[in-house]
Amino acid sequence: MSAAPVAPVGANSVALSNLKKVKGVGGNDELEVDFEFTAGAMPSALDIIVVKTTNGTGAATIEVRVTGRNKGTIRIKSFGFGKFTGKVEVWAERKAAAAPGAASTSMSNTVTLN
Repeated sequence: MSAAPVAPVGANSVALSNLKKVKGVGGNDELEVDFEFTAGAMPSALDIIVVKTTNGTGAATIEVRVTGRNKGTIRIKSFGFGKFTGKVEVWAERKAAAAPGAASTSMSNTVTLN
């Protein structure tokens, strides 16, 4: 999966900003990113955050269940140390269905940490 382009005007879209690396419980790596829905439908249980690292794509099913909230901060947790090293890209997608392997469409800009 590669970084997806910004969602077209009029589509469901969310602006991501302020991506940063933080330490979580036990010193595990975590990321925080601010989000704000800017167009289209309100947040859905089908919204996911995709994290692409230099080692490939991981944390691709972080649940963004923010029903009733159209902005805030998402914390993305990893299991273990050093999971978010090197270049890290984060973007949001909306799945077409809740089924595993369902197609998804980009709905945000991509934010990057080097």
